[in-house]
Amino acid sequence: MPPKLTAEFTRIRDELGDFPGRTVDAARLRAMFANPARTYYPGVLNDCYFDASTALCLSRRPAADPDTEPVMNHCQPAKCPNSCVLPQHRPAIDNVIDDARQLLTIRRLTGLQRTALHQQIDQMQRMRDQTEEPTR
Repeated sequence: MPPKLTAEFTRIRDELGDFPGRTVDAARLRAMFANPARTYYPGVLNDCYFDASTALCLSRRPAADPDTEPVMNHCQPAKCPNSCVLPQHRPAIDNVIDDARQLLTIRRLTGLQRTALHQQIDQMQRMRDQTEEPTR
């Protein structure tokens, strides 16, 4: 990968982490808060109601490590049942989409890099589109 592209990917990852979200409805959100066995972790692209038994972020973690908190840089908010994407996450999701679109303007990207960026854009748009509108 060209150094400029590597630097841009690193900047984005450092800013937002490795998030690429499961949307929650109001009933599920109330149920999550009602369960004292789960811990709430707010995030940039999603929030996490951590349950070690279902946390996808722990799949890469060595078995010897305690499962007491999420590994946020391994978060898979579009797939993890612990993930909660809400309207307040939309601006950050939009930033990820905009950054990926900006990266697509780089002429020297490989086909695989372009495919990965298009997949990220599609995934982020689905997450954003599925968030509930705030109730007033």
